Amino acid sequence: MNEPAALYLLLAFSLFLITLPILNVWRRKGDIFEPVFVVSLSFFMYFWLRSVYALIWGTPLLGEPPFHRDAIEAWNITWLYLILAFMLFLSGYYCRIGVRLASIFALLPAKWSSVRAKVVIPGMLIIGLGSFMFLVHMFGGFSYFLSNKVETFMTRGTGPFFLLSVVGVVFSAECVYIFYLVSPRRVFLITFAVLLILMVGVGCAIGIKGGGIIFPLFSMLVTYHYLKKRLMIRHLVLFVALIIMVFPIFIAQRGTTDISLMVPLARQGYAEPLIMLDIFVGRFMGFDPLVYAIRDTPAVMDYQYGRTMLDMFVAWIPQKLWPNKPVYAFGRVFPQIYFGQDENCSTVGPTILGEAYINFHVAGIIFVSLISGILFRAMYVGLIERNHGPSGVFVYATILPHLAALWEYHFAAIPSVVIIFVGSLLASMALSAPNVRNRRSARSKHDRYTFVSTNGANQS
Repeated sequence: MNEPAALYLLLAFSLFLITLPILNVWRRKGDIFEPVFVVSLSFFMYFWLRSVYALIWGTPLLGEPPFHRDAIEAWNITWLYLILAFMLFLSGYYCRIGVRLASIFALLPAKWSSVRAKVVIPGMLIIGLGSFMFLVHMFGGFSYFLSNKVETFMTRGTGPFFLLSVVGVVFSAECVYIFYLVSPRRVFLITFAVLLILMVGVGCAIGIKGGGIIFPLFSMLVTYHYLKKRLMIRHLVLFVALIIMVFPIFIAQRGTTDISLMVPLARQGYAEPLIMLDIFVGRFMGFDPLVYAIRDTPAVMDYQYGRTMLDMFVAWIPQKLWPNKPVYAFGRVFPQIYFGQDENCSTVGPTILGEAYINFHVAGIIFVSLISGILFRAMYVGLIERNHGPSGVFVYATILPHLAALWEYHFAAIPSVVIIFVGSLLASMALSAPNVRNRRSARSKHDRYTFVSTNGANQS
């Protein structure tokens, strides 16, 4: 069988495989925010849709059609590994190990205290805004900070402050949103509106449209789903459509250093929707670097046997505490070695599957895929099925967007995700009502959605 025919068969089989868990959830009207559903959708976007798009229109990294026989052969090999990875992810997810792992940990607090919220939420907001103002001061003021995003991102030692800026503001907004959903008071609504504006403002100023704006909005959608009203697939489609509609604004905001040019650039995006669609699809660049990682290893780089994972263990330590901290920065090394010193590829990471392959060949892909499935199932069971209350929903809704983006991550990004996960756990525990036990057997639907008021009485 020739290479193009084999590729078409692999794409057809992979599409069938990817849609199986999606159709299963849709058929039984299951939970659309279960990890297997969300991660399958992201796998479809990052790899299948991107691959088909490249076949038809081409991409800057893969070239333009018609493709040479060697390129198609590399695509076939990549898809064999992708099919293996997805099957192992499903195997890990549906096995019982994740369920048993979740049962080991204690249940989270069932209720939140509005008394503690008056201290915890302003504290998180102060941390976030304080970190943001420190960054602005470090770079000499708002004007320079807003117009030199590349320099601000690339400066060593600023990573923890970027993370704290986003996390502090986002956590405070999401917590107030939960209070409003469970106890719809005007004061909660007004506070949430103010914090939402701050969240969008900080996210735009920093230039992190994903983690600073889109991810938090998605988290709030998930929170609404579990604490207020069950959502269906059509609601998720509507959310994605709204993101696509405002995408030109994000592109204009991040694509220029001249603030006065943002409005003309945004108008140009709306006037040329095909260009914006190309940029949007280009955002899901998982297949392109994975082809290079599999095809060119070990020809251009020997197997690293864990060396690129060094940053995963030391990246969380602030530069101020460890001035001589060893940094491998494989995310910057990868495009230079595999794409030839092209500045346009400076933001293209190897993907977690690509980096796993560069380190341990196919064994790396097997390990990452299987462990991801097990851990994601454990999170869902532990935070939603066993802790379907404010604490579990808050932690799960906060971490779910990062689980969906698993396929584009590399190992150096994992510490940030872990910090966000642990931070949300600590925040939920700090907000927990004192002397309230989370007893699974005693929790009714009403109990799950209550808080402890200032006088200790339960309020719906």
